[in-house]
Amino acid sequence: MLVKNWIEEFGASLTGSRKQPFVSKIFFKAIVCYALVKLILIWNVSEVMLQHHNISLPRSPLGKIVLSPAFLANSHPYLFQSVAGALLLAIVITGPNYIANVTFCWLILNLTVVNLPLGNGSDLILLMLSVWCIPWDYRDIFKSSKATTVQITLFNTGRLLCQWQIIFVYMSSGFDKLLSETWRSGRAFQFIRHFESLYNPTFPRIFQSPCWDIIFAWLTIIFELAFGILVWTRFAGKKVLIMGLVFHVLIWWMLSLPDFAMIMILSLLIFLEDDRLVFFGRART
Repeated sequence: MLVKNWIEEFGASLTGSRKQPFVSKIFFKAIVCYALVKLILIWNVSEVMLQHHNISLPRSPLGKIVLSPAFLANSHPYLFQSVAGALLLAIVITGPNYIANVTFCWLILNLTVVNLPLGNGSDLILLMLSVWCIPWDYRDIFKSSKATTVQITLFNTGRLLCQWQIIFVYMSSGFDKLLSETWRSGRAFQFIRHFESLYNPTFPRIFQSPCWDIIFAWLTIIFELAFGILVWTRFAGKKVLIMGLVFHVLIWWMLSLPDFAMIMILSLLIFLEDDRLVFFGRART
Protein backbone atom coordinates (compact mmCIF):
# COMPACT_ATOMS: atom_id res chain seq x y z
CA MET A 1 0.00 0.00 0.00
CA LEU A 2 2.81 2.41 0.89
CA VAL A 3 4.60 1.64 -2.38
CA LYS A 4 1.39 2.13 -4.36
CA ASN A 5 0.73 5.48 -2.68
CA TRP A 6 4.31 6.57 -3.32
CA ILE A 7 4.02 5.65 -7.02
CA GLU A 8 0.74 7.57 -7.33
CA GLU A 9 2.21 10.64 -5.61
CA PHE A 10 5.32 10.47 -7.76
CA GLY A 11 3.24 10.21 -10.93
CA ALA A 12 1.07 13.15 -9.84
CA SER A 13 4.17 15.25 -9.14
CA LEU A 14 5.43 14.65 -12.70
CA THR A 15 2.15 15.36 -14.47
CA GLY A 16 0.54 18.06 -12.30
CA SER A 17 2.42 21.24 -13.22
CA ARG A 18 5.92 22.37 -14.12
CA LYS A 19 8.08 22.22 -10.99
CA GLN A 20 10.17 25.22 -9.90
CA PRO A 21 10.01 27.11 -13.23
CA PHE A 22 11.83 30.18 -11.89
CA VAL A 23 14.76 28.18 -10.51
CA SER A 24 14.86 26.07 -13.67
CA LYS A 25 15.18 29.16 -15.83
CA ILE A 26 18.00 30.54 -13.65
CA PHE A 27 19.78 27.18 -13.73
CA PHE A 28 19.51 26.89 -17.51
CA LYS A 29 20.80 30.41 -18.13
CA ALA A 30 23.60 29.85 -15.60
CA ILE A 31 25.00 26.78 -17.37
CA VAL A 32 24.70 28.52 -20.76
CA CYS A 33 26.65 31.48 -19.35
CA TYR A 34 29.21 29.02 -18.00
CA ALA A 35 29.64 27.51 -21.48
CA LEU A 36 30.00 30.98 -23.02
CA VAL A 37 32.59 32.16 -20.47
CA LYS A 38 34.58 28.95 -20.85
CA LEU A 39 34.53 29.32 -24.64
CA ILE A 40 35.93 32.85 -24.32
CA LEU A 41 38.61 31.88 -21.79
CA ILE A 42 40.02 29.02 -23.87
CA TRP A 43 39.54 30.78 -27.21
CA ASN A 44 43.22 31.39 -27.98
CA VAL A 45 44.39 28.04 -26.62
CA SER A 46 41.73 26.25 -28.66
CA GLU A 47 42.84 27.98 -31.87
CA VAL A 48 46.45 26.94 -31.30
CA MET A 49 45.39 23.39 -30.43
CA LEU A 50 43.32 23.08 -33.63
CA GLN A 51 46.42 23.81 -35.72
CA HIS A 52 47.84 20.47 -34.54
CA HIS A 53 44.68 18.44 -33.92
CA ASN A 54 42.37 17.57 -36.81
CA ILE A 55 38.86 16.39 -36.02
CA SER A 56 37.68 13.27 -37.85
CA LEU A 57 34.03 13.02 -38.77
CA PRO A 58 32.11 9.78 -38.10
CA ARG A 59 31.22 7.62 -41.07
CA SER A 60 27.45 7.62 -40.57
CA PRO A 61 25.44 10.32 -42.42
CA LEU A 62 23.67 11.33 -39.19
CA GLY A 63 26.98 11.68 -37.36
CA LYS A 64 28.37 13.85 -40.15
CA ILE A 65 25.37 16.16 -39.93
CA VAL A 66 25.40 16.39 -36.13
CA LEU A 67 29.16 17.06 -35.94
CA SER A 68 29.45 19.23 -39.06
CA PRO A 69 30.25 22.38 -36.99
CA ALA A 70 33.12 20.50 -35.32
CA PHE A 71 34.49 19.59 -38.75
CA LEU A 72 34.23 23.26 -39.73
CA ALA A 73 36.55 24.09 -36.84
CA ASN A 74 39.36 22.23 -38.63
CA SER A 75 39.62 24.82 -41.37
CA HIS A 76 37.88 27.84 -39.84
CA PRO A 77 38.39 27.76 -36.04
CA TYR A 78 37.75 31.50 -35.59
CA LEU A 79 34.47 31.30 -37.53
CA PHE A 80 33.36 28.24 -35.54
CA GLN A 81 34.10 29.87 -32.20
CA SER A 82 32.48 33.17 -33.22
CA VAL A 83 29.26 31.50 -34.34
CA ALA A 84 29.20 29.29 -31.24
CA GLY A 85 29.70 32.32 -28.98
CA ALA A 86 26.96 34.29 -30.75
CA LEU A 87 24.51 31.41 -30.46
CA LEU A 88 25.27 30.89 -26.77
CA LEU A 89 24.69 34.58 -26.13
CA ALA A 90 21.38 34.44 -27.99
CA ILE A 91 20.31 31.41 -25.92
CA VAL A 92 21.13 33.28 -22.69
CA ILE A 93 18.89 36.14 -23.83
CA THR A 94 15.97 34.00 -25.02
CA GLY A 95 16.02 31.50 -22.16
CA PRO A 96 14.87 27.89 -22.38
CA ASN A 97 12.59 26.74 -25.18
CA TYR A 98 12.66 23.68 -27.40
CA ILE A 99 14.66 25.29 -30.21
CA ALA A 100 17.15 27.00 -27.87
CA ASN A 101 17.56 23.83 -25.80
CA VAL A 102 18.30 21.59 -28.78
CA THR A 103 20.68 24.20 -30.18
CA PHE A 104 22.48 24.45 -26.84
CA CYS A 105 22.90 20.67 -26.58
CA TRP A 106 24.13 20.54 -30.20
CA LEU A 107 26.66 23.30 -29.53
CA ILE A 108 27.95 21.67 -26.34
CA LEU A 109 28.38 18.34 -28.14
CA ASN A 110 30.42 19.99 -30.89
CA LEU A 111 32.44 22.10 -28.46
CA THR A 112 33.21 18.96 -26.44
CA VAL A 113 34.47 17.18 -29.57
CA VAL A 114 36.49 20.18 -30.75
CA ASN A 115 38.14 20.80 -27.37
CA LEU A 116 38.53 17.15 -26.39
CA PRO A 117 42.32 17.42 -25.82
CA LEU A 118 41.64 20.33 -23.45
CA GLY A 119 38.62 18.77 -21.77
CA ASN A 120 37.96 17.35 -18.31
CA GLY A 121 35.08 16.03 -16.25
CA SER A 122 33.29 19.39 -16.27
CA ASP A 123 32.70 19.11 -20.04
CA LEU A 124 30.97 15.74 -19.68
CA ILE A 125 28.79 17.03 -16.83
CA LEU A 126 27.79 20.06 -18.91
CA LEU A 127 27.03 17.86 -21.92
CA MET A 128 24.72 15.59 -19.95
CA LEU A 129 22.96 18.53 -18.30
CA SER A 130 22.36 20.04 -21.75
CA VAL A 131 20.72 16.76 -22.81
CA TRP A 132 18.35 16.70 -19.82
CA CYS A 133 17.44 20.36 -20.45
CA ILE A 134 16.08 19.65 -23.96
CA PRO A 135 12.40 19.26 -22.87
CA TRP A 136 12.43 22.47 -20.79
CA ASP A 137 9.84 24.74 -22.36
CA TYR A 138 7.32 26.83 -20.45
CA ARG A 139 4.89 27.05 -23.33
CA ASP A 140 2.40 24.39 -24.30
CA ILE A 141 3.20 24.06 -27.99
CA PHE A 142 0.49 21.46 -28.46
CA LYS A 143 -2.76 22.55 -26.85
CA SER A 144 -4.68 19.30 -26.31
CA SER A 145 -4.94 18.10 -22.72
CA LYS A 146 -2.97 14.90 -23.40
CA ALA A 147 -0.21 16.78 -25.23
CA THR A 148 0.00 19.32 -22.40
CA THR A 149 0.35 16.53 -19.87
CA VAL A 150 3.14 14.99 -21.94
CA GLN A 151 4.99 18.32 -22.18
CA ILE A 152 4.69 18.92 -18.43
CA THR A 153 5.86 15.37 -17.70
CA LEU A 154 8.88 15.74 -19.98
CA PHE A 155 9.78 19.07 -18.35
CA ASN A 156 9.63 17.64 -14.83
CA THR A 157 11.44 14.47 -15.87
CA GLY A 158 14.26 16.55 -17.36
CA ARG A 159 14.61 18.47 -14.08
CA LEU A 160 14.66 15.24 -12.12
CA LEU A 161 17.33 13.74 -14.38
CA CYS A 162 19.51 16.83 -13.84
CA GLN A 163 19.18 16.36 -10.09
CA TRP A 164 19.86 12.62 -10.28
CA GLN A 165 22.92 13.21 -12.43
CA ILE A 166 24.48 15.52 -9.83
CA ILE A 167 23.64 13.05 -7.06
CA PHE A 168 25.23 10.25 -9.10
CA VAL A 169 28.41 12.30 -9.55
CA TYR A 170 28.68 12.76 -5.78
CA MET A 171 27.74 9.21 -4.80
CA SER A 172 29.96 7.46 -7.38
CA SER A 173 32.88 9.66 -6.31
CA GLY A 174 32.14 8.97 -2.65
CA PHE A 175 31.97 5.20 -3.12
CA ASP A 176 35.22 5.20 -5.11
CA LYS A 177 36.94 7.08 -2.29
CA LEU A 178 35.40 4.83 0.38
CA LEU A 179 36.78 1.73 -1.36
CA SER A 180 40.21 3.30 -1.76
CA GLU A 181 42.67 2.73 1.09
CA THR A 182 44.62 5.74 -0.15
CA TRP A 183 41.62 7.96 0.54
CA ARG A 184 40.57 6.28 3.78
CA SER A 185 44.06 6.79 5.19
CA GLY A 186 44.26 10.41 4.02
CA ARG A 187 47.32 9.77 1.87
CA ALA A 188 45.45 11.01 -1.19
CA PHE A 189 46.01 14.60 -0.08
CA GLN A 190 49.70 13.88 0.48
CA PHE A 191 49.96 12.69 -3.12
CA ILE A 192 48.01 15.69 -4.38
CA ARG A 193 50.50 18.07 -2.77
CA HIS A 194 53.28 16.55 -4.88
CA PHE A 195 51.56 17.63 -8.12
CA GLU A 196 52.91 21.15 -8.44
CA SER A 197 50.81 21.84 -11.55
CA LEU A 198 47.63 20.90 -9.65
CA TYR A 199 48.11 21.86 -6.01
CA ASN A 200 47.78 25.55 -5.12
CA PRO A 201 50.85 26.64 -3.11
CA THR A 202 48.85 29.44 -1.47
CA PHE A 203 46.70 26.93 0.41
CA PRO A 204 47.46 27.48 4.16
CA ARG A 205 50.32 25.35 5.46
CA ILE A 206 48.53 24.85 8.77
CA PHE A 207 46.21 22.39 6.98
CA GLN A 208 49.08 20.45 5.40
CA SER A 209 49.55 17.67 7.95
CA PRO A 210 48.64 13.95 8.19
CA CYS A 211 45.92 14.76 10.76
CA TRP A 212 44.23 17.28 8.49
CA ASP A 213 44.66 14.93 5.51
CA ILE A 214 42.55 12.29 7.28
CA ILE A 215 39.96 14.87 8.37
CA PHE A 216 39.62 16.33 4.86
CA ALA A 217 39.47 12.87 3.29
CA TRP A 218 36.64 11.63 5.53
CA LEU A 219 34.72 14.90 5.36
CA THR A 220 34.84 14.57 1.57
CA ILE A 221 33.67 10.94 1.64
CA ILE A 222 30.83 11.62 4.11
CA PHE A 223 29.62 14.71 2.25
CA GLU A 224 29.59 13.00 -1.16
CA LEU A 225 27.76 9.92 0.15
CA ALA A 226 25.25 11.87 2.27
CA PHE A 227 24.44 14.57 -0.28
CA GLY A 228 21.98 12.46 -2.30
CA ILE A 229 19.91 11.71 0.81
CA LEU A 230 20.05 14.95 2.79
CA VAL A 231 19.46 17.30 -0.13
CA TRP A 232 15.82 16.11 -0.38
CA THR A 233 15.00 16.88 3.27
CA ARG A 234 13.59 20.25 4.25
CA PHE A 235 15.48 20.48 7.54
CA ALA A 236 18.92 19.74 6.00
CA GLY A 237 18.53 20.46 2.28
CA LYS A 238 19.46 24.15 2.44
CA LYS A 239 22.42 23.47 4.77
CA VAL A 240 23.70 20.73 2.46
CA LEU A 241 23.63 23.13 -0.49
CA ILE A 242 25.62 25.70 1.50
CA MET A 243 28.08 22.97 2.46
CA GLY A 244 28.33 22.04 -1.22
CA LEU A 245 29.15 25.63 -2.11
CA VAL A 246 31.91 25.77 0.53
CA PHE A 247 33.14 22.31 -0.50
CA HIS A 248 33.67 23.29 -4.14
CA VAL A 249 35.15 26.69 -3.33
CA LEU A 250 37.77 24.89 -1.20
CA ILE A 251 38.47 22.44 -4.03
CA TRP A 252 38.82 25.41 -6.38
CA TRP A 253 41.30 27.01 -4.00
CA MET A 254 43.24 23.87 -3.12
CA LEU A 255 43.46 22.18 -6.52
CA SER A 256 43.15 25.10 -8.95
CA LEU A 257 40.22 23.47 -10.81
CA PRO A 258 37.97 26.45 -11.52
CA ASP A 259 35.90 24.99 -14.35
CA PHE A 260 34.96 21.79 -12.49
CA ALA A 261 34.26 23.67 -9.25
CA MET A 262 32.08 26.22 -11.06
CA ILE A 263 29.93 23.71 -12.96
CA MET A 264 29.30 21.82 -9.71
CA ILE A 265 28.44 25.04 -7.87
CA LEU A 266 25.99 26.02 -10.61
CA SER A 267 24.53 22.52 -10.53
CA LEU A 268 23.44 23.07 -6.93
CA LEU A 269 20.91 25.62 -8.22
CA ILE A 270 18.70 22.84 -9.56
CA PHE A 271 17.94 21.74 -5.99
CA LEU A 272 16.55 25.13 -4.92
CA GLU A 273 12.84 25.92 -4.75
CA ASP A 274 11.04 28.94 -6.16
CA ASP A 275 9.30 29.90 -2.92
CA ARG A 276 12.56 29.81 -0.94
CA LEU A 277 14.42 32.29 -3.15
CA VAL A 278 13.59 35.24 -0.92
CA PHE A 279 16.40 37.34 -2.37
CA PHE A 280 14.81 37.30 -5.81
CA GLY A 281 11.29 37.73 -4.54
CA ARG A 282 8.46 35.38 -5.21
CA ALA A 283 8.76 33.67 -8.60
CA ARG A 284 6.39 34.70 -11.32
CA THR A 285 5.66 32.49 -14.29
